[in-house]
Amino acid sequence: MQKITTRFNQKELDLCVAKEIEIDGIGMGVLNDGTPYLTGRGLARLCGVDNSVIVRIGSEWSEDVQKPRINKIKDILTARGVSTVSPYIEVEGARYWTGSVCVAVLEYYSFESSQGDKTIALQNYRALAGDGFEKFVY
Repeated sequence: MQKITTRFNQKELDLCVAKEIEIDGIGMGVLNDGTPYLTGRGLARLCGVDNSVIVRIGSEWSEDVQKPRINKIKDILTARGVSTVSPYIEVEGARYWTGSVCVAVLEYYSFESSQGDKTIALQNYRALAGDGFEKFVY
């Protein structure tokens, strides 16, 4: 189990994967604190893009000069009152993409991007909008 320190150094969290499954190529699970997540490959599949696109989002997130797609995804998050230093939680060397970021990335690929298959992204966005991310993963 890896100790994760919050960015404000308030407390340490012992996070690990409590349950993980793959359904229709979408890797998802729940951390031991109850946080639902998607794997990067699962998020890519949900958005209708190649996994390398999601990897690049993760690596570009904290760059000094932001690419337009990162700015747009961050704008979507800000409009929902969410601010995050990283788009994923890293536990035991793996990256887990949590609900608010997954929905923002999916919204971007559904409505804003010209990359990927918008049909897949839009279909999945509508499904999540109806049931919610947590219900989808749980």
